[in-house]
Amino acid sequence: YAGSYSKTLSAGLRVGFLLGPEDVISTIQALKNNTAGQMPLVTQKVVAHVLDHINYDEHLENVRAVYKSKCDAMMRVFKEKGSSKVHLTEPTGGMFAWMTMPESVDCDAFFEACMDKNVGIIKCGAFAADGVTNGHAFRLSYTVPTISEIEKGMDILCGLTKEFCGE
Repeated sequence: YAGSYSKTLSAGLRVGFLLGPEDVISTIQALKNNTAGQMPLVTQKVVAHVLDHINYDEHLENVRAVYKSKCDAMMRVFKEKGSSKVHLTEPTGGMFAWMTMPESVDCDAFFEACMDKNVGIIKCGAFAADGVTNGHAFRLSYTVPTISEIEKGMDILCGLTKEFCGE
């Protein structure tokens, strides 16, 4: 089992963990040490210190509740104001939603229009494992902005979906 604290404690820490048979873990550790070196000790110490001083399960419940309220705000505004021709996934967890545009939309122009209005979205090509850099989907994050910022940004984004795709 592989896990990470980077999404639950702090994105900048980039500390993960493995659980499994000792021989498998030893092999993975040797490969990591030979290819990427060790994680900085200071970040490991920070995670260890935090885990020694908080109730991690309680912390996770709080993180989940915060992300859920932000996700709910994003979805609500989109359902009320977004183009019916655009699909927005309803996340079951995590901190991102995927928005898929119709094939007929110039997604580069849509992206630029969003950037011009200070609405940050990420083109799907940034996550493509197959090297395909274009596509008709965008990742929307609801981690950092407040609910009111999400509502404001989604209002702008929804207006752009109607401008580019129609009702």
